[in-house]
Amino acid sequence: SPMTNGSYVVIYQNKNWTTSVAGVNSNFQDVNNWTMTSGRFFSDKNVQNRERVAVVGQTVVKNLFADEDPVGKEIRVKNIPFRVIGVLKSKGNGTMGNDQDDTVLIPYTTSMERVEGIDYLRRVYVVAKDDESIDRLQADIENLLRVRHNIKDTNLDDFNIQNMKSIMETVAQTTGTFTLFLGAVAAISLVVGGIGIMNIMLVSVTERTREIGVRKALGATYSVIVTQFLIEAVVISLMGGFIGIAFGIGASKVIGMVSGMSTIVSVPTIIMSFAFSMAIGLIFGIYPARKAAKLNPIDALHYE
Repeated sequence: SPMTNGSYVVIYQNKNWTTSVAGVNSNFQDVNNWTMTSGRFFSDKNVQNRERVAVVGQTVVKNLFADEDPVGKEIRVKNIPFRVIGVLKSKGNGTMGNDQDDTVLIPYTTSMERVEGIDYLRRVYVVAKDDESIDRLQADIENLLRVRHNIKDTNLDDFNIQNMKSIMETVAQTTGTFTLFLGAVAAISLVVGGIGIMNIMLVSVTERTREIGVRKALGATYSVIVTQFLIEAVVISLMGGFIGIAFGIGASKVIGMVSGMSTIVSVPTIIMSFAFSMAIGLIFGIYPARKAAKLNPIDALHYE
């Protein structure tokens, strides 16, 4: 599917909206996996006759038409009237975070002649039969373009070819690096929080030395004392985890409302957060609990 595009102000009655106006052919819908909400996509005849017809995305519909049905309405691009014949189904953000619904599609022949005034294409979309043939297809296209453009040195290519497979690999690598960075920050935060819990428990053991001595004198065993302080450490940790989860859910909702992005709260993530909180309480509560359990009852009873 050939394509030429630019950013233009689109006008409907007394409303206007700056959006991407892309010139494509009738194959664009299939090549880029677009579906229609209403109306139809333009045909080969519309492209060949350079007709002034347009298909609009959901963001354009929201900002120009509100509750009206766009199909059959007239919009203007560079003061050129276009009849809306279809509305695209929402596709959301692209791999680079761009709004794919903020677009107006027109026949590329109409765009080149009437809107942009050019005699060349800015890009061409090609779809492969399967994943295995993408690399071979890209190499064939590169060789064909070099022959057509009379290029003998590959370093002098006057074109650029990208495939979604390589783009997704790059995005995956970037996301992986970002995830590792966030994981490192989270790990440091957990260690700091754990040390805080351990310090609190050590202070608690020191302040309750006489109580521990009395309990041991009355028959409390090593395991009973350890269990008591471990439970206290876990409770403190879980309370901190509960507050953090509540803050995280609230922050995600606020960010979603302010930025307009869709935020998702995952139940398995919340469960995992509680599990981590419990683990931190257990791990960093072991030392204070053992210290309390190992106290000599006589020395503990004499402690002031």
